[in-house]
Amino acid sequence: MNKLNKVALVTVFSMLACVAFAADSMTEPEALKALFPDATFKSEVKTLTDAQVKDIGEKSGLEVDVASEKTQNVNIAYVNNKVVGYVIEETTKGKWGNIVFMTAINPNGSVKEVVVLASNEKKGKPVTQPHFLNQFVGKTLADKLEVKKDIQGISGATISSRAMTKGVKKVLNVFAALNLKN
Repeated sequence: MNKLNKVALVTVFSMLACVAFAADSMTEPEALKALFPDATFKSEVKTLTDAQVKDIGEKSGLEVDVASEKTQNVNIAYVNNKVVGYVIEETTKGKWGNIVFMTAINPNGSVKEVVVLASNEKKGKPVTQPHFLNQFVGKTLADKLEVKKDIQGISGATISSRAMTKGVKKVLNVFAALNLKN
């Protein structure tokens, strides 16, 4: 095999590997149903001020784009016309690309559950799995929400672990800024 064919073969395998690591776990409707199985949902667009967006970025330890993050889509879960929770979708930057996830929040402001919709993480793939995500259940803004403090990171996937932790912290700060807590 000549050198050009070897380079082409390596390129093709590299591209296939990247596709193989794109772990699309579920669609948004599937995630909503998994998070609140008996609920019906109402989607509302909420608006944050520039100052609120900047504050959320500072509190979560993430860079924010004020212009694009002023509007937040909030899925409100209802059972028998009673609010049983909220779902906010977020995208955070892992080591290998974006991690798109949804956080279900109880009316009291605690995390009910976190599910990953899509991820390109390689070594960080375990951050998309329940054994990592379940650490967020019950957490509120009163918790530290920091890797090595109250969240156990994934060995060899520190960047991905921190990205998810900061992302969930950001969602809780959005929830608080929108004053959704009952």
